Amino acid sequence: MKRALCALSLLGLVAYAYSNDSHGEEILQNGSFENGLTGWKAPTSGIALRNDAGSAASGEAYVVATISEGHTLNLIQPLGKLEGGQKYLVSLKARNNSSSDARLIIRNLLNGKYLNSGTIDAGDNWTPLETTFTAPADGSPVSLEISFRAAGSCEIDDVQVTRLK
Repeated sequence: MKRALCALSLLGLVAYAYSNDSHGEEILQNGSFENGLTGWKAPTSGIALRNDAGSAASGEAYVVATISEGHTLNLIQPLGKLEGGQKYLVSLKARNNSSSDARLIIRNLLNGKYLNSGTIDAGDNWTPLETTFTAPADGSPVSLEISFRAAGSCEIDDVQVTRLK
């Protein structure tokens, strides 16, 4: 009986690890905003969707964030299918950024600490921003945040999270 329970436990761990294995798969939902803000936690104001073929960095849609003086604005998405201890690449494209404090943040949701972050500096053309992070070994949940902490506006598109091999 003890062996059977151990075998079932081991089988369950293997099945869990397999179901959360994301070799080369995209981990973020709707990073090109083709489905509006599906998958994203976003404020009710300050975010506009543009659907303009030929103007987006990827596909036809992108997000325009407009931050009022004295306010902040965050687009947040919890990440799924992360393998503990594995390294991931996060990238996005930004354009026409006029906010003096625009950040890409990868956060451990259990302790609130940054796993990594980057500053969004965007000119007139779509400018890529890339950063990497290592998923917590203990399997703690992680979120991706696009955070604006100063007034201005910025266009965001083509957000991706990919497991590095």
